[in-house]
Amino acid sequence: MGVIRNAAKALIFRDGCLLAMRMRDEDGDFFILPGGGQEPGETLVDAVRRECAEDIGADVAVHELCHIRERVAEEPHRVEFTFRCTLLTEPGVGTLPDDGQVGLTWLPLAQLAHARFYPLGLRPLLGGAIPNGDPIYLGDLP
Repeated sequence: MGVIRNAAKALIFRDGCLLAMRMRDEDGDFFILPGGGQEPGETLVDAVRRECAEDIGADVAVHELCHIRERVAEEPHRVEFTFRCTLLTEPGVGTLPDDGQVGLTWLPLAQLAHARFYPLGLRPLLGGAIPNGDPIYLGDLP
């Protein structure tokens, strides 16, 4: 039986923009949400706080759960929980940045559809109105 790995991600908005980690690979720059794997004994809220400190060097207040996304084809099977967060301190250099991370950027939501932003399936949701209310189960979304 395969392992299931949980991850906690942060949606941080300011002035019509989304805070994203700027990553680099052989094809150039791309953008992802701050966050990462949940550790044993850690709540998802604690995981997103820790990951934000590591990835973006900021303390955050964690608010509502916005999205649940699965990646069934990946090994291990991943389930990502994305929370709306607000900054308590300004972002900067993280304490343990991800491999390939080259900085941070505020991506304008109006331009998100044209950015190399992952996961691709979130672009249509984030490029327009931000969902309010009940969490959205997105399924096995690329």
